[in-house]
Amino acid sequence: MVLAFLCLLPSTLISLTAPVSAQPHPVGSLEGAIDYDRVLEHVRYLSGLGSRVTGYPGSYSASRYISDVLKSYGLNVTVQTYKVVVPIDEGATITLLSPQRRTIKAHALWPNSVQTSPTPPEGVTGRLIYVGDGDLEDFDGKEVEGAIALMDFNSGDNWINAAKLGAKAVIFIEPPHTTYLQCMKKFLDTPVHFPRLYVTEADGLLLREASGNEVRVVSRMRYAEVTAENVIGIVNGTHPQDAIIVSSHYDSWSVVPALSTGANEAVSIAYLLELARYIKEQQPLRSVWFVAFSGHWQGLEGPRNFVEEFFFDPAVQEDEVRI
Repeated sequence: MVLAFLCLLPSTLISLTAPVSAQPHPVGSLEGAIDYDRVLEHVRYLSGLGSRVTGYPGSYSASRYISDVLKSYGLNVTVQTYKVVVPIDEGATITLLSPQRRTIKAHALWPNSVQTSPTPPEGVTGRLIYVGDGDLEDFDGKEVEGAIALMDFNSGDNWINAAKLGAKAVIFIEPPHTTYLQCMKKFLDTPVHFPRLYVTEADGLLLREASGNEVRVVSRMRYAEVTAENVIGIVNGTHPQDAIIVSSHYDSWSVVPALSTGANEAVSIAYLLELARYIKEQQPLRSVWFVAFSGHWQGLEGPRNFVEEFFFDPAVQEDEVRI
């Protein structure tokens, strides 16, 4: 099998639909065949499923949706499963202990390497201090040792200052907007145990008003082995022994795993679904495999397992099938 992985570009479709000796169709005509309203519909649906981090409920809902859509277009669909280890947020809370007891829902941040930084079951307790951007001068005059630091999210990696000064944990407040770089500054490749939580802007305002009072933080995140899914939809060509693979990942990533709706990461998979609809309506020379991968953010574990199973299949190795 000769396997070729293709980028999701309209010009790619020329090689999928045209006989070898045929003149390529104008790219514009291919673009006109794509229904971008349908692409947007897929994006909206997938980004409305909740977190699509591999192993989270939204990722399984996305897998089912992709499978159902491909089947509705008439593709032959199979689901490949494999095991992978992912950080699972099992819930986090912040409880105001005074002047009036109140519990706020929070979310754990991405682990520091292998360290998910869970609290003891009873949580950790300390006085809440608001430190703004977390610059060293923001800690002046505050008793940081044993405290719980409340910090604005767009503060780079200044949460490390709180850890160095003896705080027990940090709580980040949802910003009106942020950047990828800000998110990447919120975890380390070093396994430092330091609970980091995230709350909504509204709850952050409430906590700011409660600054100086005692709070209890409970965070439960652990690494767990889950069953992940790759979805494979096949359009058979007139030369079924030859196949081309068009692929995209459908999972998402966020520094707050439980909140990873990933609209931007739904665009490629949405376009793949629309390409599958279009190609199914043609008579491709070669078979086309539309593969939706999970495990993208787990060291490409989804693509790796796909390659292990299909590229090393005896039929491929013996050149009976060329991908």
